Amino acid sequence: MNDNSDLLPCPFCGGRAEYNNKADHGEYAGGHFVQCTNSVCMASSLLIFACGEDPLPKLMEKWNRRIKP
Repeated sequence: MNDNSDLLPCPFCGGRAEYNNKADHGEYAGGHFVQCTNSVCMASSLLIFACGEDPLPKLMEKWNRRIKP
């Protein structure tokens, strides 16, 4: 699943955010996260492991949360 249209821009640089996962066989394999696509910024969310549930709604909630001034 790839639903980047509902992600807000990066809160640090305003860059486009993208949903990703670690599909490799390394230490964090199977983890899902949101990351800024600006190669200078590359801010990212926490890493969530699916454990039977779709991780995208939780990641979107965390990434899109902004503190109101």
